[in-house]
Amino acid sequence: MAEFELETWSAPSDYICVGLRVVSGSERSWVTGFGNFDFLPKTRQAPFTEIIFRSKPRPDYDSVMKEAPAGVLHLADMDMKGMRENKFKALWFGSFDKTEAVLGHKPDILSAAKTTFAFPKALWLK
Repeated sequence: MAEFELETWSAPSDYICVGLRVVSGSERSWVTGFGNFDFLPKTRQAPFTEIIFRSKPRPDYDSVMKEAPAGVLHLADMDMKGMRENKFKALWFGSFDKTEAVLGHKPDILSAAKTTFAFPKALWLK
């Protein structure tokens, strides 16, 4: 049975970052959160509040675009079977440009994969 862990840390701009982890054996899945709150980064805003996480270890893929930290299950760990390599790389690298355009800046700790939600300190301390 999976367990949960909660990490918190301070971030710039008077925010508290919360990292929810689903623990399965020796591995931890970083939980990504979305919601209908103006204080969330634009890439995390959605009509409904939801969380999503990877529930299974990454298979032994032939190639990996970006290694996750040891023991971390990451949503980006997926194999795009049947997709031409040049198409996959165009989508992969294009996603970084699109994320920066949506955020209006390079991704930071408030929008990082390890952060489930980032709350303004004033809201968190209420």
